[in-house]
Amino acid sequence: MSQSRFEKAVGLSNGYVNNISKGIGADKLQRITEKFPYLNAGWLLTGKGEMLKANTIQERTELPINPNVEPINNESMLNRAFDALERRDVEYAKQGERIDRLIALMEIAMGVKQEMIDETVEKKRAM
Repeated sequence: MSQSRFEKAVGLSNGYVNNISKGIGADKLQRITEKFPYLNAGWLLTGKGEMLKANTIQERTELPINPNVEPINNESMLNRAFDALERRDVEYAKQGERIDRLIALMEIAMGVKQEMIDETVEKKRAM
């Protein structure tokens, strides 16, 4: 996952990660751990220890881990998940645009219909 994707996902300002060595504020740490609960807060603060909490994969799935299967690369898994979320967000945005266009077309159609009604009423009054 790129720094900018991480910053965007957590709601941090652009470039925040580059300056993280100066310290992490409590509010930023809380946002990061809420968005990525499997990250070790101690590692985020000190850089020491494991990046991921122990048994993170087992906690996140009900399926037992098979020792004969090669472990999943967490970074790869996260990148795929974020890619899927970004694709979903793009699709939602497209759907929102379609809905806005449909609403605009309905408003135009209703306006034209109202104009026709108004013209008919005026013609009948003129008779």
